[in-house]
Amino acid sequence: MYCHVSGDAQEDNTSLEQQEKDCRVHAAQLDLIVVDVVQEIFTGTVWKERKKFMEMRERYLNGEVDSIMVRTYDRLTRIAAHFYIICEELDELGMVSSLSPSTS
Repeated sequence: MYCHVSGDAQEDNTSLEQQEKDCRVHAAQLDLIVVDVVQEIFTGTVWKERKKFMEMRERYLNGEVDSIMVRTYDRLTRIAAHFYIICEELDELGMVSSLSPSTS
């Protein structure tokens, strides 16, 4: 599970806690086991500079996890080209990416 905000100001709109709560509800509905929750505060316009995201990425590239769940797709990145690259990696690995329905 990956929860991300761009900065402290955004915490009021889409808090890390709310993202995790929404994702946990969705995971339970799908009978998925949550093995880790990665929370990060960093700009959404870059992805290779996000330390925690890159650690999570290494885990899926190494086959340590078989899916990633985010509350909304823009929690991965706000740049369409970056999103495409991430989705291509997941697809090539036969992985599932799951979107938790937003409750707001």
